[in-house]
Amino acid sequence: MSTRRTADAAPISVLICDDHQLITDALSLVVRSTPDMELVAEPVGRAEEAIDICRRAEPDICVMDVGLGPGLNGIEATRRIRSVSPNTTVIVLSGNNSDERVVAAIEAGAAGLVHKGEGLQAVVGAIRAAALGVSLIDHATLPGILERASSERRSRSEIESRMARLTSREHEILGLLQAGASSDEIARRLYISPRTVETHVQNLIRKLGVHSRLQAAALAAQYARLAG
Repeated sequence: MSTRRTADAAPISVLICDDHQLITDALSLVVRSTPDMELVAEPVGRAEEAIDICRRAEPDICVMDVGLGPGLNGIEATRRIRSVSPNTTVIVLSGNNSDERVVAAIEAGAAGLVHKGEGLQAVVGAIRAAALGVSLIDHATLPGILERASSERRSRSEIESRMARLTSREHEILGLLQAGASSDEIARRLYISPRTVETHVQNLIRKLGVHSRLQAAALAAQYARLAG
């Protein structure tokens, strides 16, 4: 794709991929009503459909939801689109622009991320900027983003390693601890004795390398946050 567009250039061809119809309806309406843009196809809700259309139509821009439903997610879809249609620039839409998600999008070949909370005009502005070859990532802040994402990945890897030591029963009890259940409540729900619950709790505390059930529950919450 050319990095320079002139006033008489053809409209920017756009494909929208998002599994929320409210978003696709609103964004497609805006694109259709914008003179310098056009849709290459009706919006799609699955990554596989977007990849196939990009392979055939080679749109200038693909607006890709990062959190697609079952199947490929938006990051992997971006990687594949960049492979089958190198001239298509991908803009990722996300409701969570964490440092790690920004880095994952960049590594997959996206021009950048737009937070869904920024509104439709922010997406339109990003489409125009990307069509001109303008990076949507602030290079002045990129080193800091990379360092924070690297640190977060190391932290997640360490927590995943600890969580992998637990048995399925210990995972079950940890989830109940995180929900605030007492040993007696856990015993009743799992049909085991309170003493057996305490044994499992002490084992999972030791395996997680923490000092209390409260710390174990906090680690589980952190694990869920990082995994999400």
